[in-house]
Amino acid sequence: MLNFNSPPYLPRLLFVDDDKLFGDSVKNDFDPKDIVITCVQSVTEAQKLCQKNAFDVILLDNNLPDGSGLELIPDILSLNDRAKIILITAFPSFDNAVKAIKNGVFDYLSKPIDLTELHLTIEKALRTSKLEAVEQVERYRSYQDSRQNPLIGFRQNPDFLKVVERAAEAKASVLITGETGTGKNVIAKYIHYHALNQTNPFISLNCAALPETLIESELFGVEKGAFTGANQTRKGLFELADGGTLFLDEIGEMPPALQAKFLSALEDRQIRRVGGDKARSVNVRIIAATNAEPEKAIANKTFRSDLFYRLSLIRIHLPPLRERKEDIPELCRLL
Repeated sequence: MLNFNSPPYLPRLLFVDDDKLFGDSVKNDFDPKDIVITCVQSVTEAQKLCQKNAFDVILLDNNLPDGSGLELIPDILSLNDRAKIILITAFPSFDNAVKAIKNGVFDYLSKPIDLTELHLTIEKALRTSKLEAVEQVERYRSYQDSRQNPLIGFRQNPDFLKVVERAAEAKASVLITGETGTGKNVIAKYIHYHALNQTNPFISLNCAALPETLIESELFGVEKGAFTGANQTRKGLFELADGGTLFLDEIGEMPPALQAKFLSALEDRQIRRVGGDKARSVNVRIIAATNAEPEKAIANKTFRSDLFYRLSLIRIHLPPLRERKEDIPELCRLL
């Protein structure tokens, strides 16, 4: 059933359960050509193996002869934070499930184990690990590309470059203005990847690309059952960008009714998912961009003045290429 990887790498699974017969039956149910399974019966054995080996998935019984599997979780994750831990227990309870999730458990299964469900859970865990690895590689590549490629097309204006460099060094919100096609997205990425949080997430949203009804749920997330079709809880971009940068392109297109909630999130550094009542702390730097003139939007009452001042602690204006013709030769060399 499992077939995750092409040779030569096979995923490695550690099964920690004091029932040796159960462990052997699970091991025999998997094809050794697809996954390598190691079985142990105690916390002590598991700790020794985890200190020497990096397992992709760990099936962990909660009740072991020499301790609790739940208490072993922090030790495992301190050695390998990429391991996906699936906690197994014969005595499931809501409190234990909540505690397990808070401790970093990927999933929670109760005995007797349905082997089909177990296969699917392990498959999901390995697929998640792969996606996280791909995301990490792409993030590193973006960071490397940004570090190795300076602001091509802007280097003939040293004063402008100094402003961008200062923005990268600061932690304040940035508002980038300029016509469509002037490179606002390029400047935003440059600021992020040259800042102290350069290896943390860079998440972007084009406010003009989504209908008004979806922007709020995209930004703040959704609790299950918040509205028709909300079948599961989903994090918003604020939470996904936690510790990094949230880039909002065409901020002038944000609906006025949503601007007040957005401003509150900036000031309080807290968000509430749609349909939820729990405040969640976030640490996100905002970089916003618009091709409109903010002062005109404020005068027309389509953009809040307090939000504008909160966003424009650092303001960068990008003149169109027709006003910086000295940059054209360098851009042409890229073609």
